[in-house]
Amino acid sequence: MLFRELQSKALRLRKAIRARINQAAGDRDLYGRRLPPFSAASDRACRLGIVCIVKNESAYIGEWLQFHILQGATDFFIYDNGSTDDTLEVAQKYSAGANCTMIPWRTFAIADEHPFSIQSLAYAHALCNFGPRLRRMAFIDVDEFLFSPSGAQLTAVLNELERLPSIAVPWLNFGPNGHQTRPQGLVIENYTECAPHPLLASQRSLLRYKSIVDPLKVAAMASHLFPLREHGSVAINEKGRMIEQHNVTDPSFVVTEKLRLNHYFTRSRAEIQIRIEKGRVSHNGSVVENYIERRLKAYSQQTARDETILQFVPELRKRMELVRQQ
Repeated sequence: MLFRELQSKALRLRKAIRARINQAAGDRDLYGRRLPPFSAASDRACRLGIVCIVKNESAYIGEWLQFHILQGATDFFIYDNGSTDDTLEVAQKYSAGANCTMIPWRTFAIADEHPFSIQSLAYAHALCNFGPRLRRMAFIDVDEFLFSPSGAQLTAVLNELERLPSIAVPWLNFGPNGHQTRPQGLVIENYTECAPHPLLASQRSLLRYKSIVDPLKVAAMASHLFPLREHGSVAINEKGRMIEQHNVTDPSFVVTEKLRLNHYFTRSRAEIQIRIEKGRVSHNGSVVENYIERRLKAYSQQTARDETILQFVPELRKRMELVRQQ
């Protein structure tokens, strides 16, 4: 345990030193990643757009879309990384009640020869092309569900946090919940076992964030935390606390009172293998075989039940059924 803590401190120190060097050199890490400045469109509205990159998610994208429409999302930008199933057809059907734009985004660069991931390039495209007409954009995946534990719509919560140019929302990681194969029913009701906050020191690798941003304030492409035009490479939590990105493993930075991001990173045991075979889109589709197993090992060290999201199940079921009948 002591060795892990020392290792974690050494890693944070190394990141801090690197950040200071880069800052002194004029944000060298942003070279080639900067986005051109753009102005708000004349019809910019107080809408929430969600950007997602997908591949063969037909079994889950319907629930994911209807859940976030229920939360108040108004626009979706689906980047398809070469799906071979009917993901896009399902998305078209279940996006009823929102604006949904689908963009073909098949892997077009060799991972070892390109400095940027296909995911970060998609996000940069979304920011520059669709960001000017939206007040907020969230960047999440189909296995992530964004909501307010109060039950309020996301747009209402984000209006309360309007002063913040970006909000870093931490993962709450949910495991297989004892399911060997995919169970019937909704993802959000089948998986209620998670690694709770505060995480153990040995679980710190589970601590990741996704961003909700004012598109006009983003300075450079990224996949999880975006550099900001006025503040640089920082992270801001829902209470407005701002820290440098290399310090986000500090457990005191984690706040989930107004916003939650449930991350169903495994689903059932059988689906873990499917995910491994499919590969990680964020790494240009490359397969990282031990990635999920390492995360599961850390996850299993402390778990608890969290059923906060179940408050939305009755209405979500009703909406899913209405779409199916159309």
